[in-house]
Parts: sequence; structure tokens; C-alpha cells
Amino acid sequence: MRFSRAFTALAGAISLLGVSLAQQRASFAHYMLGTITAEHARKDIESAKATGFDGFALNIGDPTASFIDTSLGYLFDAADSIGGFGLYVSMDVWASGDACWHGRDSCNGPLDYHWIFQKYKGRSSYYQWNSLPVISNFDNIKWNKWKETLANEMFFIPDFDKTTGYYESHPGDLVDGLFSWESAWPERDGYGSRSPGDVSLDLSIAQGAHNHSKLYMVPLSFLQYKNSYNVSVYRAGLQALPMRMEGILDQMDQADFVQYLTWNDGPESHYIAELWPEQNSDAQPWLYMNQKMFDHTALQPLIASFNHAFKSRTESSSMTPQNGAVAVGAMWHRPMTDDAVCNPVVETIYTSRPSGSDDYYSRNMAYWSVVLKSGLPSGYKISTQAGEKEHMQVLTSGLNYGNGAGNIQAGIQTMKILDPSGKTIMSARSKRCVFSGCPQGIYNMNYLVTAFEDGTSESTCQPIGTEVMPMNAVKELEIPSCGSDKNHWLCQICNASDISIFEKASAKWEAGKTDIALKDFQTWWEKKKTAIRTSYENGTWSQGAAGRINSVFNAWLTAIDSATSQATTMKNTFLETFVYDPTKDITTQMNTWILTQVFDAVGGGIFNRLSNIIAETDKMTTITDIESMIIAIHDVQTSAVEAIRFAYFNENDVSFFASQVKSGMWIKTSVIDALDLPKTMKQVFFGNLIQQAWYSNPTSEPVIIMVDDDGSDVNPFAWKGGASGQPETLDKGDVNAARFVKDGKTFFLVRATNCQQWKVDDGTIEYTCKQDAFQGLQGITELKSSASEWGGLTKDNITTSVWAAYKLNGNANGYNISANADNSQRDSNGNKQLTMYPSGSETPGVFSIPICDYKTAYRNFAASVEKIEQ
Repeated sequence: MRFSRAFTALAGAISLLGVSLAQQRASFAHYMLGTITAEHARKDIESAKATGFDGFALNIGDPTASFIDTSLGYLFDAADSIGGFGLYVSMDVWASGDACWHGRDSCNGPLDYHWIFQKYKGRSSYYQWNSLPVISNFDNIKWNKWKETLANEMFFIPDFDKTTGYYESHPGDLVDGLFSWESAWPERDGYGSRSPGDVSLDLSIAQGAHNHSKLYMVPLSFLQYKNSYNVSVYRAGLQALPMRMEGILDQMDQADFVQYLTWNDGPESHYIAELWPEQNSDAQPWLYMNQKMFDHTALQPLIASFNHAFKSRTESSSMTPQNGAVAVGAMWHRPMTDDAVCNPVVETIYTSRPSGSDDYYSRNMAYWSVVLKSGLPSGYKISTQAGEKEHMQVLTSGLNYGNGAGNIQAGIQTMKILDPSGKTIMSARSKRCVFSGCPQGIYNMNYLVTAFEDGTSESTCQPIGTEVMPMNAVKELEIPSCGSDKNHWLCQICNASDISIFEKASAKWEAGKTDIALKDFQTWWEKKKTAIRTSYENGTWSQGAAGRINSVFNAWLTAIDSATSQATTMKNTFLETFVYDPTKDITTQMNTWILTQVFDAVGGGIFNRLSNIIAETDKMTTITDIESMIIAIHDVQTSAVEAIRFAYFNENDVSFFASQVKSGMWIKTSVIDALDLPKTMKQVFFGNLIQQAWYSNPTSEPVIIMVDDDGSDVNPFAWKGGASGQPETLDKGDVNAARFVKDGKTFFLVRATNCQQWKVDDGTIEYTCKQDAFQGLQGITELKSSASEWGGLTKDNITTSVWAAYKLNGNANGYNISANADNSQRDSNGNKQLTMYPSGSETPGVFSIPICDYKTAYRNFAASVEKIEQ
């Protein structure tokens, strides 16, 4: 959801004099409506009810979206069946207006929601007050007229944050009550609470609402961190959640209702529910809010205790565990130390620290909150080993909260609850290690949340890496099937064996009525774009092609992860083998190679569609650690695969899918086997590392010497031309290790020396170099097809890739894959292909090393000498 507003409502109140107008308090959770399965809809309602919520405020952004009615049906069916749980519509007209701006049909404001209200207001689980269905929105301009279209038959309690008179509590006669959104977090752009956890703004609004016989719903939230959808913003969490719990229970008698923000808004990080993959399908937010690493469900027992106390009108000191345990609670902290520095290969809005974080970034402690059962003897304590030193704090009955002593350190974070005898009865031990670097390429401000569990845990933490969004996360997928119309495209069954040399696959494609199929797929993908069926042995060509394409993407990601894992485990061996000085870090000016040779491997057209990466071809970044470089290459390769997948399965434009599959290639089952993706990925991965290690040597640079002769005795390094004192030649062993013969030419992959040792000849002012102009490259003798350590990469693979690119570029260096605007790569023969790295590591452009003859290379060496002399 957007970071400025939300819209909601409440119900179940009557006008009474006194501290509260509500007959009975109730608690709601803000629910982002998206694509969901029936099973997950039911689980959400069951979990929310168990947490003490009375209902969901259903945030609906674009009421014209195709999934809305289906998702609403699942939720209302589940709520009707379970009972005791209500749902009501919250019209997000800001989001619907934004959708209209981007070409959707939701351009009529609240009128577009009319059908939803009319269809579902009569359901038994639709939340009502005084027999009137509840509905919500914000911005009171023209709302009177809209309300009249529904004969005023509603209980209307919107969020009017940032509208005239709202903070002075003059809502007029339009509303039945008020709800705030901004006050859940500290002030931003002039709106919000004074500090994390402060409730003074809510007190003022609630008092004003009651003065006008209106109800008030107070917001409660964990934090707000959004780093996606062209927004990067942070509003502090810290101890805000338990502090607002305390303030609401102890100070806000005027609060009639509470709404938790939110149940399931993953991209804004203030979720407490399980995040379902069908509703969280975008790669950028997945980095910081995926369920595997950033599970927030451990907060539910704490919130359940609060909900019970709120509805019972008891103070925070009377909060009690709702599961009968001695205590419930959670620990939370960021995944990175405060001194971690991100050096992104490409700078975007997402790679910088988020807006609003400056005042809070250095406050990087481990926070906790515990509710202790009443009636226990004194002496319970909490021990925190999550900071600069161990810290102990006494616990009392009810709500407790605090933090570790000093900022978190790299590694595991641990907290223990001790009974009066000093015995550990519960502990929280982080499942993910705090990292001192920047493994995800972003300043991740979301929290790792860990529940307090019985006993002492000795589990180890797992490292945080770049989490790749699964492409087939949805188990339940409605596959289009053949109906009664046997002429429909779904009924045109084609087997791969139908393809023959006598009839073009494209002709079969047309016979399968696939142009019609593509239109249907466009609608289908819009609903299920992250869940394309992975494989079909037989079936329609459209479905089979889609399945096999997606299988290739899965295989690519698996290969990338495998290569990353192998590279990480072999980093010490790598340093010893290929880096000029293993005792030093790889200090590298990463020039355009990583942008043009890796990022642009997907082709210029597709790459431009990758919204979360903006290529800056002249960007240079220093990488000081091989581990960081491995992570960078992993991220780049993963992004490239995701970019192509997005282009294939783009619900707004199926033309690329059509252009790629009409050849019939994707109908064949042998595509993945033919590509040999694990081998290719390892060779490309290690090749990138090795090439950059060679470039990182400050004393030399790699070069390929080309000779127009393929004789076995060719040795250009035996040439001694020039005045006495010029550099000596390569020795025979280095010459043979560098040699490769192809196309009637002989190539030598060597390094050209940047001279570091100078002498004066015979007392003159002429400086000459004592070093050889050319030397053997580090580790080149280890590059053998039998060497499994480096994926079987050979110098021949490297030279073939460079030579093919040289020829494709008109016999010139500087070949760039991104110049292919038709989204294709070329194999070593120059033929367009439909896959990444069609010739494996020998694909033109995978390696970027200059080719020249000996004299040109030597003149460049001599020129560098001359330049230094001057």
C-alpha cells in the first residue's frame, strides 16, 4: 500500500456520555486484497480470529481488477463458514485513481466500488452497526453526494488524514466516526506522531470526535519500511509497537476501536500474517519481506494479549498471555549492522538509505516485548545477549519492553527469560545471522522477528543472502481445459512428435489457433503470473511452450544458486590461484564489463524492462572483497533471468512470447538438456570472477595476441625488435599454456605488463623497463576441461567467446550484447538464438578481453612506458 494513507471503518457503537461512545470495543486488522486461494483466505481469517481480531478492513485498490470478485468470494465464504468474524469494504480511491492514471478502468472514484458494496453487504459476515453495513474511505470532497447514491444506508467512518479540519476534529455530518492512519508512525512531511510510540495526536483527535458524538478508531503498527514501486521510505519501528500498546491501554479511554496496520501488507513491512506467494509476486519487495527470512507471525501472541486487554478495558500492566503460557513475546532487530556499507554495482532509488532513516539508522539495537502472566512471584528477568554486552532487566506482570545494550553485532542474537532461581524458561534466538556487509544490495530496514519459545535453544543462525522469488509458488493453479467446443484452441492437442522436417513448426503453431490462445493467456497470466505450469508432456502447444519456458527459468536460477554456492566455498582457493597477491583484497575498479557483459546479457530490449535496475554505463564501483563480488554476480545473473521471464510472461504484452515460441523450439522437451545450464552457469560465473581477478592486478592487464598463422611453432614472443634493453620474451612454458588455434589463426591469452621496475641505460636520461612486456596469466594452467573446480572452463572457451565477439563487431574490440535491440543473443557463429548464453561460456560477449597483434600490444606497452617517462 502507499505510504501516506489508508482507508478504513469501524462498527458496533452507540452514543453514550462518558469516556467512550462505544458500547463494546472491537479490534480490526487492515487487509490488503489481492490474488488469493480459498485455502489461504480461510487460514487468514482463522489466524486473525485466534489473534483476537473481530474483522478485516478490506483495502480494495482497483475495483475493476479481474481478481477482486473471486478473492472477495473466497474471504466472505470463509468468514460466513467460520462465524464470529466480520469483513467490510475500505475503498482505496487513491490507489484506484493511480490505476486509472496508468491506463486501468477505475476512473470513477467511489462509484466504481458500488457493485462490490451492493453484492456483498447482505452477506452474513459483512460487518454492520445498527443494521447498517460499514464502509470506509477518505477525503470528504464530494462524499456527501456519493453517500446519497446509497440512500445513506451505511455506517461511514473514513480516514480523513491531511484534509482540512481533520486534526482540529471538525468532521461535519458526513461521517459516523473517524480513523487515523498517519499517527501510527513518527512524523513525516508534517504528518504523524511526535515520536515512535507517541499517542498524543490520537488523544486530541479522539477527544474532538467525542465532542461531536463521533467514534474514534486508533491505529497500531510495527513499523513502515517500503523499498519498492518507486518508493524508498522508512518510519521508525524501534519500540513503537509496545509503546503505543501501553499508551492506548493506559491513556486512551476515548479509543472506541483499534485497527492494526496491517495484517498482510508485505511491501510496507508492517505485516503480522503469513505472506502468501500468490499475493506477493514482485521481485524487488521480495528481497526484504519474503516469508522465508522475514516472518513476522511471532508478533501474533503479543498482539492477541493486547486485543484482549483493549476489549476488556484493562491497563497494560494487566495484559496476560492468551495461550496459558507463563510469558509470550518476541525479539526483533535489523539484518545488518549499522556500519555496513552497500556498494551497488548500479545505483537506484532502492540501493540508497531510505528517506526518513537518517534520524534512526544509528539506533540499531535488538528490541523485545514480553507479556508476563500475573500472579507469579517476583524475580523474573530477561537477559539480552544481542548488543555490545550482556544486559539484564527485571520483568513485571503484564506488558514489558526494552532493548539490548548497544547496537547489534554481526552473528547470532539471543535473549533469555529467567525465573527467580535463574533458570532459563524461555529463549529467543535469531534464525538468521546479522550481517556486517550488504548481502542483498540494499539497506534493509525490515526486522527479523523471533518468538520466545520454551527452554534454551542452541540452534545456529543461517546467513542472509539474496532471496530469489519462487516462480511456481502457488500449489493450486486452475489450468485452462478443453470444453464442449471442440474447435476451441484448448481442444487442439499437439504432440512434440508432430514436428517434422516436412512441415514448419510455425505452420503447426498457426493450425493450433494460437493467436486466439495468446489473448486468453493474457487474461490468465494477469491472474496467475507467478504460477505458470512447469511441464506438460502433451497438450496444446501454447501451454506446452509456456511450461517449458518457465522450466528453463527455474533451471537457470537453480544453476545460479549452485554456482554461487560453489564459488563461495572455494573463495580461498580462487584467491590463491587467480589473484596476483592472495594476501590482499581484490581492489578493483569495476568498469563497464559487469554492466555490458553480465547485465546486458539479456539483451537491451528486455533489460530496459527490468524496473528495479537502471544501468549507468559509466558507473565505476570499488569491490574490496571477493565474497561481495560473488554476491554481486549472483544478483546480476538472477536479475537477468527475471528480466527475461518478465518479458515472456507479461500480461500486458504477449507479443514477445508469441515471437519467441512460433519457431516451435519450446515445444520440444529437450531444450533444458541441450542447454546444459548447470555447466554453463558455473563456467560463466567463474569466468566473470577469473576475468575480473586478472583485471584487478595493478601491474598488468589481460590481452589476446593474434597471429595469422596456425603452425605449431608460432611464437611471436621470440621477437626481440627494438634497441638493446627492451623487455625479454615469454618463456616457452607460458607460451604453450596460452596457445589456442582456431580459424587458421593462433591466439595467445597472456597479460601485458604495466612496468614497475625502471633503469637508466649507460648513464643517459633514457629510461627502460627491466620487466618482460608480457607474462603468463595467473592460474591459466588450472583452466582445464577436466578441472571441476572451475566448472570445466578452459582458456579455449574464453578465447572463443572473445574471438566470436570480435568478428561480430566487424573485426574490432568492444562488442556489446545490449546492442541487439531484438532481445536476442547470438551464438559463436553469429546466429540469433532464443536463450541466454546459447553457446555456453563461448557465447560472444561473455568475456571482454582485447584482441590485437603482437606489435600493437607491444606498442601499447611502450606507449605506457613513454608516458611515465614524461
